[in-house]
Amino acid sequence: RPKMKSNRIFSVLSLLLAVPAAAAALYMGMTADSRPAKLLWSEPGARAAASALVETLSTGDFQKGCDFLYGTTQLILPEGEGQDASALLWNHYCENLTGGLVGEPYLSPRGYCQDAVFYVPDLDALTRRMKELAPELVTRRIVEARELSDVYDADYSFRQDQISEVLTEAARSAINQETERKVCQVQLRLVYEKDRWLIQPDQALLDILAGNMENQG
Repeated sequence: RPKMKSNRIFSVLSLLLAVPAAAAALYMGMTADSRPAKLLWSEPGARAAASALVETLSTGDFQKGCDFLYGTTQLILPEGEGQDASALLWNHYCENLTGGLVGEPYLSPRGYCQDAVFYVPDLDALTRRMKELAPELVTRRIVEARELSDVYDADYSFRQDQISEVLTEAARSAINQETERKVCQVQLRLVYEKDRWLIQPDQALLDILAGNMENQG
C-alpha cells in the first residue's frame, strides 16, 4: 500500500518546493514626502551612497542595506530556526551575493542615476536541483524505515516532519554543489532628502532584495 502513495508524495514535494519567491518577502511602504527630491549634481556623496548600498548588500546584511533606500522599507526574513529549507536557501543567497558600481553617476530621463551590477545565486536553479534530489531521498527513507509509522501517518500520508527533513536535506545537497549565478544590471536612482543621498528602489532592485530572480539575468 505505501508504494501506491509514491505519486502522491512526489506531488506534495513538488508543491512544497516552490520556494524561490517565498524565500524572502519584501514589504515596501513609501512614506517619504511625495514632493520631487532635490538633486545636487556636484555632490560627491551621491556615488558614495550607491557604493555603501552595494557594499552592504555584498556583506549579506540586507536589513542594513534598507537604510540606504528612499522611503520606509522593511525586509521580512523567512520564518524558521535557520535550518529549514527556505532559510538555508535565503542565507545562501545573502551570503553569496556580490556587486559593484559601473562608471560614474549621470543624468538620465529617470533622474540622477548610478549603474551597478550584482552577481546572485540562481535560486530557481537550486530549487530545480532540489526537485531532482527529493524523490531519491524519499525512497531512501521509505526503504530504511523499520516501521511504516516511521514515515507514514495513520492514513498513509507521508509525515510532515519527514517532508520537512527531505526538503532540508535536498536544500543542503543542492547548495553544496556548484551554484549557478545570475548577472543583474541595475540602474540606481539617486535622490537627495533631508541632507543625505538615498537610492529610490525600482522593481529590479526590489527583486534582488527579495531573491526574486525570475525576470533577471
